[in-house]
Amino acid sequence: MTIPMDKVYSRMVDIYEKDIERAMKNGDEVTKITFDSFRIGMKMGGFINSKITAREKWENAIADGVIYPVGDKKNISFLDVKQILNKTGLFSEYKYKYIFLNEQSQTVKEDA
Repeated sequence: MTIPMDKVYSRMVDIYEKDIERAMKNGDEVTKITFDSFRIGMKMGGFINSKITAREKWENAIADGVIYPVGDKKNISFLDVKQILNKTGLFSEYKYKYIFLNEQSQTVKEDA
């Protein structure tokens, strides 16, 4: 049975939700992740039990531009926050929730 990447991306949003939220609040485009955190997150609940399958899904996410590897072993990487949210259809929801609602309010003068 093949696990579609859209399901993997939805699972990634669940795994890295706090990191994604922090990045959106800070206006960051990426957040740091590791293959081990990805693999363990995928393993929770029995979503992906095979390390080989997890590695294949990790590599697919790299090919899709969702993950950007850093270093020689490519185990430490950056998760492109906008890409993962676009892939799951959640970008607008996060954008409005964490950027527009967290902007500093502007004082409006009545005389202006």
